[in-house]
Amino acid sequence: MRSPHTQRRTGPPHRLFATILLICLLQIGSVHAEPAALLQLQSARSSSGIADCLRQGMRQLQIPDDYIQSEDGPDGKLSLQLHNPHSGNRGLKMEISTQGDYRLLRVDPNGITLTAPWLRMIRRCIN
Repeated sequence: MRSPHTQRRTGPPHRLFATILLICLLQIGSVHAEPAALLQLQSARSSSGIADCLRQGMRQLQIPDDYIQSEDGPDGKLSLQLHNPHSGNRGLKMEISTQGDYRLLRVDPNGITLTAPWLRMIRRCIN
């Protein structure tokens, strides 16, 4: 039987934990430094056809029209973004641009989780 004074010490566990935590935080920081779109999808549909379908889909998801901000940009680029008119907070942004014969839909979640109904709606609108 060992006495409490002769127990073998393997080193301070808090240092190992702190080192692992620091490495994880540095990795997370590097991910956020270069944000990427969650989805980039190509479509043969027209930009206005995709945008109309997305607006209709958001209505079906019970998002009020005043929470959907539309913008026409240069070179025929269209964007739709969720915007809370009361708080000013912005969320999901979808940009439609022309790439040759195709349209490119870029979906940037801006912190919103894309659930299965959202993903189905987005995929339906590009087909």
